Amino acid sequence: MKNEQEQKSKRLPGFYIALCCCVLAIGIAGYFSERAAKKDVDTESVFTASTLSPDIARTDEDSAPTFSGAKETVPPATEAPKSEETINIEPAVEDYAVDNPDVESAAVIVSAEEPYFAMPAGGAILEGFTTSLAYNSATGDYRTHNGVDIAADEGCSVCASADGTVEEISADEMGQNITISHQNGMATKYMSLGSVEDLSVGDSVKAGDVVGTVGAPKGENTSQAHLHFEMYSANTPVDPCKYLN
Repeated sequence: MKNEQEQKSKRLPGFYIALCCCVLAIGIAGYFSERAAKKDVDTESVFTASTLSPDIARTDEDSAPTFSGAKETVPPATEAPKSEETINIEPAVEDYAVDNPDVESAAVIVSAEEPYFAMPAGGAILEGFTTSLAYNSATGDYRTHNGVDIAADEGCSVCASADGTVEEISADEMGQNITISHQNGMATKYMSLGSVEDLSVGDSVKAGDVVGTVGAPKGENTSQAHLHFEMYSANTPVDPCKYLN
């Protein structure tokens, strides 16, 4: 009996060693089987990606591919967002010129500039402008003096004070008269003329063009030969001395 127990106790260590070897062998076999399966899956993925590469859309070089059969797809290249350089387009030079407020304000200043008025005849001012009533010995009544009397010899040429258009040609107790309209609602009137040039209403004249000649003094307090010259702004008489250069 004792011998049998000693023999059994000698066989037990060998049994456990064999059992451990079997478990180890199974574990190694499972490890290599898993690696082989994973390698097959990776190979299949690479093969599939290379096969379907025409349908792959990438957002950039580092992003993962998206296949045409996937749930989420990248929009076609024609709908891709534009780059910053494409969006930030420089405005056209002509648009800037049209929409620029500096250009518009400069145009307003030029259009609002008063025309240049030159003396229509040479000489001293014999009687000035006034809106107060004063007695007129020639007519025997009280009236304002809506212009200035400029000393000039009878028959002397009278010139247009600025560029303009003939608005009216008339005659009264003072002699012949001609009115010329200018830009910005300004107008000049040349009175006490002995004659008027061959002009008609609507004719254009330039500054310095002869429009008539000085006539004999009549109808005013001033008895010396002169040109009676009036200026108007928006049909209101103004002092010519404030505008003449």
